[in-house]
Amino acid sequence: MSKKTLLSCTAVAAIVLFGTHLNVQATETLTAGRGEVKTPISGTTYQQLHALNGGKIYGTDVTLEKRSAANESSIVSNGSGSIIELTGNKTTIKDTAEILPTLKDIPFIWASNGGKIKITDGSIHKESNKKDEFAEIDLVRVDNNSTLELNNVDITVTASTLRSRDIMRVINVSSDATFNMNGGSIEVCNVATIITVEGDEEGDVGGNNINVKNVHIYGNSDKTHGKSAYGLDVFSARVTLKNTTIEGMSSGINVDGEKSQVIMIGGSIKDSEKAVKAYGGSISLEYVEINAIDDGIWLYGGDHYVQMTGGKVTANTAFSVTAPSSIISATDVFATAKEIGINLDCFFGENVLCNSSANLTNTKLFVEDGIGLNINRSVGSKINLNNSEIHADVLLKGIMLSAVYKKPNMFTLAADHSLLEGRADVSRDAKTVLDLKNGTKWFVKTSTKEKDSDGNPLDIVPRSRSDVSVLNLNNSSIVFQGPVEERYHTLHIGSGKPETTAVYNASGDAKIGFNMAWSDGNASADQKTDRLLIHGDVSGTTTVYVKSDLGDKKGTNTDPSNTGGISLIQVSGKAGEDSFKLENGYTTLGGLPYKYILTAYGPTSTHGKADIEQSLFDEQDKNFWDFRLHKAFLESGSGGSGSGGSGSGGSGSGGSGSGGSGSGGSGSGG
Repeated sequence: MSKKTLLSCTAVAAIVLFGTHLNVQATETLTAGRGEVKTPISGTTYQQLHALNGGKIYGTDVTLEKRSAANESSIVSNGSGSIIELTGNKTTIKDTAEILPTLKDIPFIWASNGGKIKITDGSIHKESNKKDEFAEIDLVRVDNNSTLELNNVDITVTASTLRSRDIMRVINVSSDATFNMNGGSIEVCNVATIITVEGDEEGDVGGNNINVKNVHIYGNSDKTHGKSAYGLDVFSARVTLKNTTIEGMSSGINVDGEKSQVIMIGGSIKDSEKAVKAYGGSISLEYVEINAIDDGIWLYGGDHYVQMTGGKVTANTAFSVTAPSSIISATDVFATAKEIGINLDCFFGENVLCNSSANLTNTKLFVEDGIGLNINRSVGSKINLNNSEIHADVLLKGIMLSAVYKKPNMFTLAADHSLLEGRADVSRDAKTVLDLKNGTKWFVKTSTKEKDSDGNPLDIVPRSRSDVSVLNLNNSSIVFQGPVEERYHTLHIGSGKPETTAVYNASGDAKIGFNMAWSDGNASADQKTDRLLIHGDVSGTTTVYVKSDLGDKKGTNTDPSNTGGISLIQVSGKAGEDSFKLENGYTTLGGLPYKYILTAYGPTSTHGKADIEQSLFDEQDKNFWDFRLHKAFLESGSGGSGSGGSGSGGSGSGGSGSGGSGSGGSGSGG
């Protein structure tokens, strides 16, 4: 913006575009009527310039000042063919008149009924003064197929005497009008809205000719009045912004009405409580930088579609959808959130289907101290990731209230060639599906930032647990991170209401990496290890590898049993000896002369049943599967896969098909 300093005031600023009627009475006015062309006299200060019924006024370095309240507009172009064109950087337009309740429908500058106003260079300034009565007024209004063009014009509005109940709009445009602003700035204090565009909810959507380019919109604020309401307020209209900066607003862009369309290319929305706020309509953001105090993008009602391509988001919550059926898509976006990355939360009652979704492509989302995905009261909501990353303290958190909303709650996270980080904390009365494929990695870790309702650090027990209803692992990996406060992590699959018995489904090159501290003979509940507990059936085969062993480096158990070694995986439903296996039958770690083998115990295992005393399931069903890691001395000449790698070790006698489920028997393999 061209001004050297920013205003300091206690107000809100805005530009509003919508239609109203015209009421003009001329006094001390230069008027051009039908067929007339007039030029303002240089050096003369005017109170009014009126072009009516096809009249034309052309002026350079014009001074216009409205000092007293009057039931008339100062600059008026009314009627088809009427034109007012003002040029020159010395052009100065001021309104210091008192605002009266009777002036509600009398803007300072007004293009109506096909009239045109064009101002190039120069400045427009409004300093409001009002008494205690309620006030509602527009600085500039364009309606009824009229045109306003502003080029490199700086607009300032100081409305320090207005109160929160008063309404003042800087520019108010109806969607059947044409408004173009190229260059310049709008800086306001204590104004409700900077630009408003309003169309007809029932008719066709207008606004194809409403464009703002290379403009800085600044809403100043202070602790007394707070921020200006809206930088751009759109209702049932189309608006295009290019390389425009909106700063210091309560909402940078507010969109209302299912027919509304806003396109923003380049530019930024900064220091606003909510950068983009919408109740219906569609929004396209291309290479826009968002820096919001609260929500980056908030869809709070109606049906929406928001597409963000390129650009950055920095906010407390990056993307929030509290509407029943809306879509947010982000491609090539870098987002950082303080508390929540994506919030899907529907609160519209039991008769409303809440199935909103978010799609991330080539996008990175960081919420290192908070929640990546916050899912509440969802019925069929879905988040799709393609070649994207979510890094969070808690990856997934949700409170599904099926009993309250009387619908089966379900949420799906589908990740394709993506990276996920954080634990999953979802209430037990919901179905949550994780569909990981094509090289996706989920780094499961214990939270270090979660707090209880009193703001104190949450106990380590819930922080070291994750819950998912259904996990589909297709050519993808689960990697447990290291222990926190000497406590390892447990991942529960099949918790909640999966509505299916097949809760863990592996296909292709599915892998899981565990950390543990070796011990032998301890009860399962007392062992130090990451753990996978599956409450249901297993399909497919998963390769298991050991990431780290912080226990006794030289300890072994040469005689594997259903109570010896470490219990890594337990399954309460159907499984097989080859459901989980070590690659090539066993693995080594850290170059030490010891090998790890995985033995499966269960209802149909050739190694016998699992020991019920080792069960970690609440139901204590003796027909469960227990996949236990054993450790033995590595005989000279044995291969080994090395930390779950691709070594060439054998599986011992009888290693024909059970793959690391201990079909290497109790012998040393090789």
